[in-house]
Amino acid sequence: MYKGIILSLCEMSGAWSRPYIAQGYLVIRVDPKFGEWREHYNDRGMTDRIVGNGTMVPMADGGFGLSYSVHALLNVLHAQPDFFKLPVVGVLMAPPCTDFTVACSRLWKVKDADGRTAVSVSIAKHCLWIKDFVKPDWWVLENPRGRLSSLVPEVGPLRLTFDPCFYAGWADDPSAEAYTKFTCLYGEFNTDLERKPVEPIVYKDKSGKTQSFISQKFGGKSERTKELRSMTPTGFSRAFAAANP
Repeated sequence: MYKGIILSLCEMSGAWSRPYIAQGYLVIRVDPKFGEWREHYNDRGMTDRIVGNGTMVPMADGGFGLSYSVHALLNVLHAQPDFFKLPVVGVLMAPPCTDFTVACSRLWKVKDADGRTAVSVSIAKHCLWIKDFVKPDWWVLENPRGRLSSLVPEVGPLRLTFDPCFYAGWADDPSAEAYTKFTCLYGEFNTDLERKPVEPIVYKDKSGKTQSFISQKFGGKSERTKELRSMTPTGFSRAFAAANP
């Protein structure tokens, strides 16, 4: 018997929600790419909504992947209020960050003009509306430093910031998460996470310029490397779950 549901929105890897499986929760990760999906396009030709077909896919770690976009899931919840048969205890949210992060600020004007920013804002807002619908005990939304809170003020105040190295000692291989990647957390959750810090690994390029470990490990522009860069570190995931059971 499950203790309840941990709903993880916009997560395919399962890295953030995985510790909750061992705690006895039914973990459901929501992303349209778990099954067949189709795209809707707006008048600019930009992808507006990726729908999915509602497939529930069992994952190797014991969690489940639900093939819906957050837009489609909210529509389903309104049509079927009892869609989730157990109470949703917690909601993890990891909406796309590329249109919000300060690392891509040089492209903000272009993304604002071509509609990409509007799509990302819509995804973040739908995550929050799902949270409002299911009424969890706690919820958290993750994004890097940038403009998310100004474009989506409904997210509320910043609650916690961290670098993966703060919690690397929780990981099976602490050296693999001994890097910095400034991350912001919003929501209503216990912020008193136990730190197990590890000194971050730093590299220098041929010119002597400092480069982070994550840039060395996950550099490149492919979708695969983008997914790896955005994956929640194991150490932080375990520390968060321990503080928010």
